[in-house]
Amino acid sequence: MDVFGSTTDHCVKATALDAAAARFTTQVLLDLTVGVHHDTIQQACDALRRAGVTMSGVTGG
Repeated sequence: MDVFGSTTDHCVKATALDAAAARFTTQVLLDLTVGVHHDTIQQACDALRRAGVTMSGVTGG
């Protein structure tokens, strides 16, 4: 499942974590996301990686 949108550090993070918990192979398309703040974007990406979510592209925010 590919996940993208706004905001990386809130909605995208929640959707991707839910998908991973439901055992979907999950990838966040960072080029198509935007976040609120650099620090919380980084925290979200770290949490997503720990949950097994892959990332592609570069953060947009």
